[in-house]
Amino acid sequence: MYHFILSLIEQDNPEGVLREFSSLFLLFHTTPYNRVAREALLKLLLGNNEQVFLYLLKRSCYILVNNWSTKRYDSYILQLITSFQELKLDCTSRNLSRNRLQSWLKKFISSQDYQDLLLFANRHEASAQKHWSERYISYLLVAQSVNARNPQEQREAARLLADKLQQKFKFDLAMYTAHSQFISHRNPRYLNPTSLGDEVLRLMKLIVARRGQFNYENIANIFLRQTEGISYQRFKLALVKYLQFANYNGYLLNKINTNITSLYPQNNAQVWNRPLLLRTSKRVIDNLTVDDSYNPSELFVLFAAQNSPLLLVITLLKLILVCPNARIHLEKRIAELIKFYHDETQEKCQWLSQFIDLLNLSLAIYADQDVRYHLLQVNVEQNPTASILDRYHLFCQYIGERN
Repeated sequence: MYHFILSLIEQDNPEGVLREFSSLFLLFHTTPYNRVAREALLKLLLGNNEQVFLYLLKRSCYILVNNWSTKRYDSYILQLITSFQELKLDCTSRNLSRNRLQSWLKKFISSQDYQDLLLFANRHEASAQKHWSERYISYLLVAQSVNARNPQEQREAARLLADKLQQKFKFDLAMYTAHSQFISHRNPRYLNPTSLGDEVLRLMKLIVARRGQFNYENIANIFLRQTEGISYQRFKLALVKYLQFANYNGYLLNKINTNITSLYPQNNAQVWNRPLLLRTSKRVIDNLTVDDSYNPSELFVLFAAQNSPLLLVITLLKLILVCPNARIHLEKRIAELIKFYHDETQEKCQWLSQFIDLLNLSLAIYADQDVRYHLLQVNVEQNPTASILDRYHLFCQYIGERN
């Protein structure tokens, strides 16, 4: 059956591939091309091999998604995914195999696997009232791409689309920044890619303002140099000091200190190394975002109660700067937060949206090399009463290639 799908891609146009896919998997019709594949499907149906079929169907979908993504056949990806929603699966038949196929297709459409597949369709659908979580699809795709239980085709398709969306966010942010600070240059084509409104420029200036001698990158490098060769126990104490801020409240700081210093006590006497740093960073990320039961952690709830999204974001950014390999784990945990709050209204998820948008800004400014942002002082004499931040404009240099 996989051979049938691959041969279709090689020999037919997308319309023909869609038609044959639908005939085999959705309608169970015989065509001049699918006789052998239909016999194989019939064996699955008669043998009641439901799990094999569901995996086969999912993987076949991603084979098509992968192939069409590379050729930019986005409209056919959308047609493939929405074709499941157009099925009439309430009709009963005298044919046992057809009834069983309908039952399995119903299960597929109501499964998480189909929800994952829908992520590849949502980005192509124009809708004035999209769900709040759709701005953060890239995180959900990253989670798919690193899930070893998913077929290789799904992981590859998710990784490619996540990269595209992340690059698009950085490009849109750079263009919005370049065109929104001057009335004469404002262009409705370049929209704010965040939910932060006009406040986004002030927040970006606050983050970029640290790009001096004591910016977060330099501080991270200094931390790594100063802790080189020390025991893991001393390293954890240094990590607490490195991550903390003066405006942490006492309970918050106490909780972070306890969580970090209690990690992996069996390794306290040994000199810390990079694998141990990665394990530690992942556990700290868990403590700051999602606990073992995939619920928001106590610290995450505390940061939310304190209404301090930027404080949490900078803490996570500083952690990623000393351990870049932990970033994928952070993105997985953000995906789990999005799933946890998915059914809440946009109003109730305002804090989460602010947190994710600020995290995206901070990672784009500090952890990525696609765009470099700079502050340039404007003529103060034109507006002597302007605030310190208003006396500067953001300038950006786009280095990455837009996909």
